[in-house]
Amino acid sequence: MTRSEPPRARGEAPSSDPPRPVGAGQPRSWTGTAGLVLLGLAVSSGCTPSTANTSSPPSTPSNRGSSPSFVPSPAASRAAPAATGSATEPVQTFVDSRFGFRCQVPARLVREPPPENGDGQEFTSPDGLQHVTCSGINTPTEDAGTSPGVAGRRDRAFRLAHGATVTYSAADARSYTLSGLQGDHRVFYEHVLWGWGSQNTVLWTYPQAEKAALDAAVTRSVQTFRPGDLATTH
Repeated sequence: MTRSEPPRARGEAPSSDPPRPVGAGQPRSWTGTAGLVLLGLAVSSGCTPSTANTSSPPSTPSNRGSSPSFVPSPAASRAAPAATGSATEPVQTFVDSRFGFRCQVPARLVREPPPENGDGQEFTSPDGLQHVTCSGINTPTEDAGTSPGVAGRRDRAFRLAHGATVTYSAADARSYTLSGLQGDHRVFYEHVLWGWGSQNTVLWTYPQAEKAALDAAVTRSVQTFRPGDLATTH
């Protein structure tokens, strides 16, 4: 696998119904003379009026979720488990035997069969919509003796030529990062640790609708990504 390959295609957070007005649809308490008359009639007929509760619980997300009027759509229900992405969800660690880099991704992602050349590992969400690729390559001849900034500009030009929109780019002395949108409203986030001998990459692709839910997971995988020996080829 190589980081220049276009990621494969994959599925917005469910929208909740507006909160129910406080007290809507609830019985009024019996007060005043009319209430006493009705009460007397009820007692004489052997009926006991039930006590009305005129206060409603706060309209919090959990209350709305338990309300009969809140029914998530089937599509939203299917997408929610795959887009966990919290900063505290369990992770799994992959160490590449060829390039020596270490990559952490959410434990819920499934490992795909490894490539024969041992250049990395691809992970996929159970619904097939999120992809994470941790990979290594030997630094191309055209990048040798340059810098991460130069290599990042070449990568950016390649993506633009293939129809992507680059919305973020950055580079420092040892890495570069590109992010944006490609076809079918999919986000890509690519972080490359650069060396004169080799490069290590973590690449995420996922539906644009899941960006907010996955921001924490993407950030954590980038911050914990550790390179192998980038000074040599492998």
